[in-house]
Amino acid sequence: MKYFKFFYEVGLAYSPDWHGTRDKDFPAKVLLYHDGGGFGIGQTEAELSPDVEEMTEKEAMAEIDAYTYDLEELQEDVFVGQNLADRWLPEAVIDDKAVEETEDISKAVFCPICHKFIIWLSDSIQEERVILTCPDGHRVVLNG
Repeated sequence: MKYFKFFYEVGLAYSPDWHGTRDKDFPAKVLLYHDGGGFGIGQTEAELSPDVEEMTEKEAMAEIDAYTYDLEELQEDVFVGQNLADRWLPEAVIDDKAVEETEDISKAVFCPICHKFIIWLSDSIQEERVILTCPDGHRVVLNG
């Protein structure tokens, strides 16, 4: 397994496992994106392009560990581990017209994949981002 560091423009939008634009591309799994710093760390079994900064496994893991030491304090522009895995989850569908019998509950949340009901939402919920699982096991994100 080869490990490498790649760089990109801060603010650039990209899709999962994107690891930069180069003349010769290769399949890779991205282990870390640092959007504020404009770099990422990936791994591949393919031959690396000459314009890619190769790292040893020890160097790659040490740098990744530096960002995951305390996940509670993880910077919002660093994506690694579970928050990287959850980054591109589909967003839950909210139906504002559904009304449950209780007065403070007024929104129904549905899975965007299978369209099954997940939960009733209260207007008072203030969470910024919640990961939910529908009855069929699809993981979805609810952005507050």
